[in-house]
Amino acid sequence: VSMPFLTKKSTSKILLANLCYREGAGEANGRLKELLADEQFGFCAYTEKGLEPLDSVEVEHFEAGIKYNDNYYNYYAVVRWANQGKLDARFKDKPFFTDTFYRTYDGFKKRIGFANNVFYEIDPADSNARDLIDFLRLNNDELCKQRHNYVNRMKELFNDDLAKMESYFRSNRTELNFATALDAAFNSNFFDMIIAKKI
Repeated sequence: VSMPFLTKKSTSKILLANLCYREGAGEANGRLKELLADEQFGFCAYTEKGLEPLDSVEVEHFEAGIKYNDNYYNYYAVVRWANQGKLDARFKDKPFFTDTFYRTYDGFKKRIGFANNVFYEIDPADSNARDLIDFLRLNNDELCKQRHNYVNRMKELFNDDLAKMESYFRSNRTELNFATALDAAFNSNFFDMIIAKKI
């Protein structure tokens, strides 16, 4: 289980174009948001919901205290709910900001697991992993409820027929959400397929 939508890449088009978020720079900030969403395979980095045309999607500054003095490594495309709900004040200056394990696919996977519809720190003594989970509200009640309902709906629709579900998502990509929860529930590899652009 992992969250590749938090992954940062040294080959990012944003880095190559030297794009930075600037106050009042609507067009440039819009381009930055588009590139972030594309790099995140069209998913909100925090909720894992697919980004839809009518969603309010924002460039989120992961560490709010360095906003306007930050760069690509601090930016994510997220839905407004996730941006406004992030617990910036409570977690200001916490060490996970400099730990940055979440910026790599494997780093997140080694330290944060997912079971029974919740994210958890693999090592109970790993306060940075625990703080990241709480900071991003990955186990928020409403978000957990949506994940649970979505997985149950997929079970009802496809009756545990993984091949049929994969085929459906290939034709209906915008219907795919909560890949971590799907992978856990169906012992599947939707993340790998998303990354390989097979879905």
